[in-house]
Amino acid sequence: MDWLTLLTAIAVSLLLNKFLPAYFSEKGKNTATKEDIEEITQKVEKIKSSLSKEEKILEKRRLIYEQIVSSLRIFISGHGVSDEQKEKFYEAYAAAWLWAPDEVLSNLNIFIEHQIQNTSVYGTLPQEILKKLYANVILEMRKDVGFNDTNIKPENYVFAKIG
Repeated sequence: MDWLTLLTAIAVSLLLNKFLPAYFSEKGKNTATKEDIEEITQKVEKIKSSLSKEEKILEKRRLIYEQIVSSLRIFISGHGVSDEQKEKFYEAYAAAWLWAPDEVLSNLNIFIEHQIQNTSVYGTLPQEILKKLYANVILEMRKDVGFNDTNIKPENYVFAKIG
């Protein structure tokens, strides 16, 4: 019986000294890893959410910019201006104030101010100046929607008139 007690004591001692610490050490590592994974997952989800929000804003801006470009045609000489076209411009302009960044709004306002000045006394400003201001608006919108490294300049914009 003494040998059996001694063997049992040795087995229990080995279990307590060798196997249990290794077991608990591994268990602790697994728990830490699980916590790390949860934290990383939360950060990834937060980044995904932020990117999704930015994509939605960018898509909204693109739609508004298309409306602005389409409605700015009322300022190009040779195009008729109906009440419906004016209304579309006002709507696009108002939407731009909600969604467009400062640079786009600044260029848009400069263009509109010059158009108002030119309209009050027709022909006050040369068409080349008005065309450059128009192109500046378009270029700022392009930069805002992702063409930051564009080499296009306002003078590269061509006002095509067919017919």
